Amino acid sequence: MSHRKFHAVMVGLVLFAGTFASPVLAGNSASSSQNVNTTVANKYQNTVSSSNDKSDKWKLDKKKAKFGQLTYLEQAKFDKFQNAIHHGGMSPRDAAAKIGDADYKVLNKKTGQCQIRLSQKNRVTFIVDHDSHTVRILQVGGHT
Repeated sequence: MSHRKFHAVMVGLVLFAGTFASPVLAGNSASSSQNVNTTVANKYQNTVSSSNDKSDKWKLDKKKAKFGQLTYLEQAKFDKFQNAIHHGGMSPRDAAAKIGDADYKVLNKKTGQCQIRLSQKNRVTFIVDHDSHTVRILQVGGHT
């Protein structure tokens, strides 16, 4: 058995034993185990309720977007950006920061037009609507 497989098996056993056997092995009462489970459940509920709060979530609109040809890496960056907004509910600025060197720029404050850089050659241009938390993609690829 390789070292990695052995390590994975041991971690699995420790996690299994820690989850089910530790209160018994350590001599803890069932009530302390219940307290831990309640704390974990409360943390999970807080996480779920805050992530399901629709008022903070950003939406993505690509209905009228124009798409140019992208390289594999450019497409991967764009996918990471759009998924961070669509699936993660992130703001466009945070989504741009997530992909790295995107050089987020506000092109027009009045209209909310912004852009990020996918490469030296290609950009993504979009409108940011802060009131509705919507990012409307205008153009993917090319220069603005």
